[in-house]
Amino acid sequence: MKNILIYKLSLIFLLFFLSCSDYLEQQPADQVINQNVIKGANDLRATTLGIYDEMQDFSSHLFIYGLLISDEGVGGHAVFTPLNLNQLNGSTLFDNIWRFSYKAIYNATFILEEMEKLDDLSSEQKNAFMGEVKFLRAYCYMLLAQLYGDLPLVTSTDTDVNKALSRTGVNEIYTSFLLPELLEAEQLISASYPTEVETKTRATKAAAQALLVHLYLLLEDWENAESFATKIIENPSYTLESNYEDLFDSQSFSEESIWEIFYSTDDGNSFALAFTLPFYLPTEKIVNAFEDGDLRFNASLTEISPGNYRIIKYKNVSTRDDRPYVFRLADIYLLRAEARTRKGDLVGAVQDINIIRNRAGLADIDLGSMNEVLLAVEQERYIELCFEGSKRWFDLLRTKRADAVMGAFNPDTWDPDIDKLFPIPQRDLDNNPNLTQNPGYD
Repeated sequence: MKNILIYKLSLIFLLFFLSCSDYLEQQPADQVINQNVIKGANDLRATTLGIYDEMQDFSSHLFIYGLLISDEGVGGHAVFTPLNLNQLNGSTLFDNIWRFSYKAIYNATFILEEMEKLDDLSSEQKNAFMGEVKFLRAYCYMLLAQLYGDLPLVTSTDTDVNKALSRTGVNEIYTSFLLPELLEAEQLISASYPTEVETKTRATKAAAQALLVHLYLLLEDWENAESFATKIIENPSYTLESNYEDLFDSQSFSEESIWEIFYSTDDGNSFALAFTLPFYLPTEKIVNAFEDGDLRFNASLTEISPGNYRIIKYKNVSTRDDRPYVFRLADIYLLRAEARTRKGDLVGAVQDINIIRNRAGLADIDLGSMNEVLLAVEQERYIELCFEGSKRWFDLLRTKRADAVMGAFNPDTWDPDIDKLFPIPQRDLDNNPNLTQNPGYD
């Protein structure tokens, strides 16, 4: 069970909530992108960058709340009890992830349609923008499919069609839409941009390859998952930081970073404030999961009173410009270890695991059975990537370990027939008679 520290933070807590009008009902004029705004290459660049604003909005929810539904974090306020106990029936905390994601999907779709009308783009420019926008749309769909299962598949800006869409099966979304979409994006998208800040905070070829690794693992295509992971690992543009703690210095960009979400003082987030107050606390389980001598412990946690800890990966309370990672190289090493294990290359998998362990000051693990190596990958990802968004939750879903892990963690409340998917927002159900709710939710 989660040990919950209750803080009298109700007034400040209200500042963390955002509201958003319902996407599937909106007309194009209500979107971030105005129908008449894309008239040339400069407009195309500006509107493409605008999609990242939507990603900031839903990331601020996903990167925090994702901790609380897993065995990583616990909310220190009573409003988070449904997340702490995996009892989401009637909860609206995740609604904005759905709405902001679909807003980004609509805007990406609009850009792709309008791009065909522009005649002042070189083929190289057009391909690069097309790859980037297709990637961003695919990323949103990947998140939604893992969180909600079957989805309305929006591929046009016809709002009459969109507001009456039924749900497309998640496997069809993965194989018939996302896979060809991402393979095309990976071929077209830029490998880098003129500035470091753009290269790290805009989608690149390596980001597309990282998302393909995740997709191929979901599809149980171990060969291609390993292949695309290796493309990134062998790319000289990305190297592991020698010092784990340096990964969380937002004053500079790490060579380990593949893609991170950009925030600034003028357009900031509340991660550091939330962890400092703290609204969000580490579970006792993850505090105890670190091995003795693991250098990652003091880079991730600090003791605030005997036996009580807070998360310190996000530090910038005043400037609000911490940049959470979406993909970084250590993540890819461990995903390759998972793929290698599944295809029977236990030696290669253990080598990848030990590269990450050695950086953390830990000794090599020995070669074991396939199941033992898979559990070693799971453990390393739990520690290496702790508090970095919803990675733990997505790992448990992808490996089909959610029932075993969360059933043991929340034995009195975990329901294997319900809790692996989020509820569809009620407003969207009310507005679309063809949209159905996930099983177990009223």
